[in-house]
Amino acid sequence: MKNTHFVVIINFKTHTHTYTMGDDDREVRAMVLAVFPCPPLPLIGLQNRAGDECDLLVGTDFSSHDLIAQFMQLAMRLGTDDQHAQRRIQQTECLQRYITSMQGVIDPDTMVCDVPRAYEAMCTYTRDHIMSYVQWCCNANASMDIRFIPYQNVCTGDTVQMRTVDHARAQARLYRTQHETTASEPAAETCMPQPFWDYPTLLTEYAINIYNS
Repeated sequence: MKNTHFVVIINFKTHTHTYTMGDDDREVRAMVLAVFPCPPLPLIGLQNRAGDECDLLVGTDFSSHDLIAQFMQLAMRLGTDDQHAQRRIQQTECLQRYITSMQGVIDPDTMVCDVPRAYEAMCTYTRDHIMSYVQWCCNANASMDIRFIPYQNVCTGDTVQMRTVDHARAQARLYRTQHETTASEPAAETCMPQPFWDYPTLLTEYAINIYNS
């Protein structure tokens, strides 16, 4: 469990330039995140204020998907072809490690998920994915301390939990089998992740999907 509590912070205050998130590539970012194999994970983050002061963001409103979207925006603006190629290699490698690690979190006989181990694997994969951007998006003096809040801290109704429901439902529609696609809509809807599902249940859904992929 020690990696689970590695928890995540990235501080951009040493940057000499300020980049504003625009909407030009919003649809691209949304499509990439829609197929991202990890749910939104709750982060600890630093938010810049005037000067060198920062606010510590502790809670379940700031997710890994928010941070990945910001790095994708930076990559689209600043990345060279060689950097994009290297990033894709790194992301492919960490995805393969993630898929392999997730095979050990599901009991093949009972299909019961070891949620702490699954969350640890998700944190490790997400951290590695983020670092594939950080290595060239941030300058040498940037602080890179990526920390995730324990999954037990996420309550039903929190922003991260609700975003995870939305993300899981989008993936369920995207990867629905032909049988499910032709089933009646009410019947198909009952099989979808529901807003009242707690965070561990949602994590289990992702783990099983990866296990079965």
